[in-house]
Amino acid sequence: MSIFLKARRTKAVTGVMMLTVALVAVLSGMQIPALNILGGGKSYVPVGVLLPLLGVAGLVSFMTNVPGELEITAVRPVQWYNAIAISVAALSVLVIGALLGVSGLQAHAFAAARNLVGYMGLAMLGQKLVGRHAAILFPVVFAFGTMTAGRRPGGHPWPWAWPLFESEHVPAAVVAVAVFLVGLLVMLSRARPVRRPRDVS
Repeated sequence: MSIFLKARRTKAVTGVMMLTVALVAVLSGMQIPALNILGGGKSYVPVGVLLPLLGVAGLVSFMTNVPGELEITAVRPVQWYNAIAISVAALSVLVIGALLGVSGLQAHAFAAARNLVGYMGLAMLGQKLVGRHAAILFPVVFAFGTMTAGRRPGGHPWPWAWPLFESEHVPAAVVAVAVFLVGLLVMLSRARPVRRPRDVS
């Protein structure tokens, strides 16, 4: 396990995640301008739509740091280790976001945490569909698509644009968690049987 953690640069990834959480706690209530191509003109979207991409980039690095050759020859269930570590990170982020919201310190923190978890699911899907080094494209493209095309002409988000909804919007949280779980299952579907060390006696 220690080799697994060192190879994945877990300390650096943890630092990126902690930085993301800190920025969410401070900045997630801000609004940033974006071009609304469907509604016309300029609209404002929560910074929590884009900020979670920083944490997702760290997690994608965690998933892709080790060369594939090492995973192929590993005798331990590397994909299961990945799944456990990513699930712990997702649960931690959701809990921290919920605590920040319930305590009144940052009402928008849970929305940002929810988005980070959903983007993680998209990244895991991307790793399966387009390869490990392009996995980050899935959450990035979706986030920017949400910013520019996620609002109706009246300003209300389309149902598919769950990153734009407020923290209290339960369906958005359900969708984000569902995307995460689907991505996790897809990633685990790639897990190969554990190689048993050969008996040299």
